[in-house]
Amino acid sequence: MKAPANLLVATLTAAGILAAAPAAGSVADNTPPVLTSPAVPSFVVGSQLGVDFQSAYASPGTITAAAPLTFKWSATDASGEVRYDLVEINNAVGPIPVFEDGTELSHRFLGYNDDDDFATDSFEVTARDTYGNAVTRVVRGNRTRLTQENNVSHASRPEIAQPTIAYAGTWGSSACACWTGKAVRRTTSRGASATATVTIPDGGATHLALVMHAGPDRGRFQVFVDGTLRGTVDTYAAVSTPRRIVWDTALGRGTHRVKIVNLATAGRPRIDLDAVLTNGPTILY
Repeated sequence: MKAPANLLVATLTAAGILAAAPAAGSVADNTPPVLTSPAVPSFVVGSQLGVDFQSAYASPGTITAAAPLTFKWSATDASGEVRYDLVEINNAVGPIPVFEDGTELSHRFLGYNDDDDFATDSFEVTARDTYGNAVTRVVRGNRTRLTQENNVSHASRPEIAQPTIAYAGTWGSSACACWTGKAVRRTTSRGASATATVTIPDGGATHLALVMHAGPDRGRFQVFVDGTLRGTVDTYAAVSTPRRIVWDTALGRGTHRVKIVNLATAGRPRIDLDAVLTNGPTILY
């Protein structure tokens, strides 16, 4: 005897066969999730910059730097459930899946400033709902530029924004193989400042980060962006740590000035500026 239609539907639904089908009389969902992602990744504050003075991919005299980078994303959808794919775009070898059908909402990796053709150029984040509707966003800015404290700059791509550093007040220099360019600019004077000026072209975006020495005898400074106080940074660390990324900010189109002002903290008045990092390309295609 033939099974009743309503019993057959119930059986198939329980088995998951009709789970993705819209109910009778309903309108199919053809709208993809709303996906939010940054234009470029940020440098990881608190991490340590890796350097290599003998990279096979760098031209003579160029410092190769490995900078920890990260970015986050999120999406919303009427279905209430979103899954994600993340693909690394590499011009030399093509797309490389990082993960598929996952729930991760962030990714951390290393960005390089050398001429290695195998370095990552961008990432593609895809958000997909339960009906298969999908949207993809590209996150660029995985190539970086390293600008030493003396304004010597290292980058594989000329379009990456290059800051210029100017000093005011009393600053000296110290040398150590532990630092990015084997030297830092240092000050113990209250009010001594360093200003990194950078121009981002139309349609561009970058993150700018400060690389400094952290240690038991290193102090605090204020940081201003285009004249606005953005906070106070403490370079104290229980263990002496060279090449620490201590601060990061996103910058858009225009000329920007990032200024640090030494507070000459009691008992540990010294701060050391090692380098400034930027990433790109700043032109978003």
